[in-house]
Amino acid sequence: MKRHFTPLMKVLQAIPDPRNAQGKRHPLSAILGLICLAMLCGYRSYTAIAEFGRELSEDMRQSLGFTQKKTPCSATFFNTLKELNLSTVESLLGEWSEEVLQASNSGEKEVISFDGKTLRGSKKQGHTGSHLLAGISQRLSLPLSQFAVPEKTNEITAMKHLLKGLLLEGKLLTMDALLTQRKIAEEICSQGGDYLMPV
Repeated sequence: MKRHFTPLMKVLQAIPDPRNAQGKRHPLSAILGLICLAMLCGYRSYTAIAEFGRELSEDMRQSLGFTQKKTPCSATFFNTLKELNLSTVESLLGEWSEEVLQASNSGEKEVISFDGKTLRGSKKQGHTGSHLLAGISQRLSLPLSQFAVPEKTNEITAMKHLLKGLLLEGKLLTMDALLTQRKIAEEICSQGGDYLMPV
């Protein structure tokens, strides 16, 4: 029996819109859908995403939910994304990723890899450098969860937070030497998961 999962556009429609009603020209889900589509096609900057949107056919614009002929400019993408509640967005997308993973499970043990990276370009935005720890499904190359590592802590503390939000039963978790910690291994086992750690 084939299992189904919620389409990504429905998940994007569930994200609360923080924008004021006055001056709002495009639905939030259409803007987020365009960003996702553009990034899947290799467009990364706000300007590149805006250019990608201008090249879309009318059918594609309507499929994404745009009601006007013009798609948003780069400033709209920037202003919209900075107003979103990131924890809500990450929670909804994490639940969706887990749903996709479960629906497409072939019966083999799932492998989730954890690694931390400092986001390229984050220092230019006035930060000391945003550092994220993420758990990625190896089979689907899909992020299941991520957590911003606070400046005064490290990936070990962030890993404990990430593990609480994931279904670990029947999954194999891999990580680098930094995360090879007894307490992390105990937490994984207590939730029914297995681990592979370099020693």
